[in-house]
Amino acid sequence: AEVALPEGVGGGGFGVHPALLDAALHGVMFTRVFGGGRARLPFAWSGVSLLATGADALRVRLTVLSEDAVAVEVADASGGLVASVESLTLRDAPVALAAVGRGGRAEHLYHADWITVPVPAATGTAGPLRTVRLTDELPDGPDRPGADILLTVDLPDGGTAEAVTHDLTRRVLARIQEWLAREEFGDSRLVLVTEGAVPLDETPVAPALAAVWGLVRAARAEAPDRFALLDLDGTDASWAAVPAALASAEPELAVRDGAVSVPRLTRVPTGGALPVPAGETDWRLDVVEKGTLEGLALRPVPREELAAGQIRVGVRAAGVNFRDVLNALGMYPGDARDFGLEGAGVVTEVGPGVTGLAVGDRVMGLFSSSFGPTAVADARRVAPVPTGWTFAQAASVPVVFLTAYYALTDLGGLRAGERILVHAAAGGVGMAAVQLARHLGAEVFGTASSGKWDTLRGLGLDDRHIASSRDTEFEAAF
Repeated sequence: AEVALPEGVGGGGFGVHPALLDAALHGVMFTRVFGGGRARLPFAWSGVSLLATGADALRVRLTVLSEDAVAVEVADASGGLVASVESLTLRDAPVALAAVGRGGRAEHLYHADWITVPVPAATGTAGPLRTVRLTDELPDGPDRPGADILLTVDLPDGGTAEAVTHDLTRRVLARIQEWLAREEFGDSRLVLVTEGAVPLDETPVAPALAAVWGLVRAARAEAPDRFALLDLDGTDASWAAVPAALASAEPELAVRDGAVSVPRLTRVPTGGALPVPAGETDWRLDVVEKGTLEGLALRPVPREELAAGQIRVGVRAAGVNFRDVLNALGMYPGDARDFGLEGAGVVTEVGPGVTGLAVGDRVMGLFSSSFGPTAVADARRVAPVPTGWTFAQAASVPVVFLTAYYALTDLGGLRAGERILVHAAAGGVGMAAVQLARHLGAEVFGTASSGKWDTLRGLGLDDRHIASSRDTEFEAAF
């Protein structure tokens, strides 16, 4: 395999750039070790040698050693050896997809969360805790067998975040190594005390302190009873709670205003629904602040009287167009105006001059501001929902099919017997264009990435009429 970093990203500062090494190992999927479509991850490394540093591009040779292992040789663009791995053992990575039911409910997803827990009251007989700063020398020994010693880790002043992180973790690592080497501390814990290392409240997390926590977690993996982590908010109430918190023997603790929290594995919350405006029957999803999806909200809207030619629709499903996403993120060029363009539902009111539609009819079409329980539409921009279609199916059709129809008939003047090439034919508008062009009697050629070719075959295209959309080879293929 040949792999390279993107333009503008250099390999300097690393033995082998992590992204470059990761890309190199992706070549494993082309060996028989990756047979049967199994997902496999690196498990154990042996005989690793680094012979050169700073490469921006690599040539990788993978040699199968067994059904579970490969040897890896990595060279630079000139052929000079950069690194070698005598044996890389891989293990199956079983993937269980969480069952997500209606309403977006995640049944089997978990994440780490900080949970407030009660702690035993301090007895007052253990004596005061000994505290030293990272810049101080460690004491000669604990005051009593098994006593905790607190090591406060403060952020140094000045320097870039990268420099501060590197300097702080280097000094903490030296202190950890010294602690493990001192036999007199063999029965004691070193408690590293930080302020702002974990995201428990509104206080911004300090990257350097978060890195210290990661470093100590790695040390605890080798010596689990020798270290603990404690994050405080600096208040007197929190310092007063420290003895009781440490008496719980929890390896990681955070104290805020005297309340003690510990990390626990919990289910991902299934709520998070936007609140419906109280007492309002007419509201819609709207962009309150562009730039992030967090800027969406449900806003009440005044109920407008129907003008001539308008209908009111009880919305059952709304189509989300990519334009809506760009609009919410503030990435749409120009004024995007309405948010939510298409939908399907039931006519609940008919305005003056409307013929051919009645209350109770199932319709689909272009609704201005369709993300809400009701929408007002121009009667000329809706059509009956075909028999057998769900509202969700009907809501996904109007924009893409009208776009494709306008392009093929009004702009292209496509006629039966002509040939047409549809680029990105597996996309929304592309699939609509393929179906409409074939309906009009044209011979259709389509491009798509190879992973989507089955979609084109399902639309009726044979392999002579399919090519890749990722390069210009479609010209020769067709």
